[in-house]
Amino acid sequence: MSSFSPQTDFPNLTGRVALITRATSGLGRAVVLSLLKNDVKVYLVACNETKAIATISQLKREDLSPGYGKTLWNKLTLKNSGYARESTEEFLKQDDIVLC
Repeated sequence: MSSFSPQTDFPNLTGRVALITRATSGLGRAVVLSLLKNDVKVYLVACNETKAIATISQLKREDLSPGYGKTLWNKLTLKNSGYARESTEEFLKQDDIVLC
């Protein structure tokens, strides 16, 4: 069985947009970092603005060269259909891949 190597096995995602849920810690954060290294614009989907902004600040301090992807916060809470609608409309303006 062969192993996965992100450097050689990751598809070319340059210029793409991704929406990542649970992106403020753990596996979600690792996925965000990997996508940023592949020049993807990443939307962190979270209802907690403080955690999302803190995560974005941490990611900006990572050793990423200029030209890597951009990270944005996209507020989403399922308790309010208005937020869900606004969040979806904003995201759908972009080309996208969705990882949940």
